[in-house]
Amino acid sequence: MLSELAGVDDFHVFSLAAGKPDLIAKGSLDGGCGAGRQFEIYMQRCLWQQDSTILQLGPLEGAETLLLRTDAATVPCRRLREHWRQEQFAERLMMCGCEGGRPLAMTLVRRENRPFARDGLDRLALAANLLLPLLARHEELASERGSHIRALTSLPVIEGILAAADTGFPPRESQVCARLLYGMSAGAIAADLGLGTETVVSYRKRIYLRLSIGSHREMLLWYLQFSGGTAGRPSPQ
Repeated sequence: MLSELAGVDDFHVFSLAAGKPDLIAKGSLDGGCGAGRQFEIYMQRCLWQQDSTILQLGPLEGAETLLLRTDAATVPCRRLREHWRQEQFAERLMMCGCEGGRPLAMTLVRRENRPFARDGLDRLALAANLLLPLLARHEELASERGSHIRALTSLPVIEGILAAADTGFPPRESQVCARLLYGMSAGAIAADLGLGTETVVSYRKRIYLRLSIGSHREMLLWYLQFSGGTAGRPSPQ
């Protein structure tokens, strides 16, 4: 889409964590790894600290989306100018705004002596107010998904989340609940905790009763409500 709008060759999307660019996504029109290599070198050499455009992003809170255009041949910093020359940058356009309370930016690059055309810049300007909110929402959803995956694939993590949630479970119930969430069968839990299988089944019934639920699926939904930090703490009965 970016290529169709303005002939973009490479793009990078990043937020600013403590003023430092934190890469969210990148891509190149040719499908190669050029965009990733560009950003890796840029960060390794700390070029962001000398990038005047990046330095403008700190006070963006509450600001509307900005479009900042930079000609590679006129970059003030010699080291940055050399990096762009090596990468054959012609021009860089940066879309930036404040999304979700923090600066979010997207750099769009044209390479090989092909600067952005005026009509392409106009089309990108029209798309900017839609692109940044969409990217911010995508990052939020991806982060939530990652949190849920981590919260279900490590038994110590599950036990830690249950302990921090102040569920009110007695220790044994908490241990059994954690292992049920982890996907262990009643027999496997019994062997792991040194209990009888019927004892584990009894603990499971108590957990369901305490939570006013009737299935493992409902227990998973209850757990996911707070494991990702999206709905506060649980309220077992």
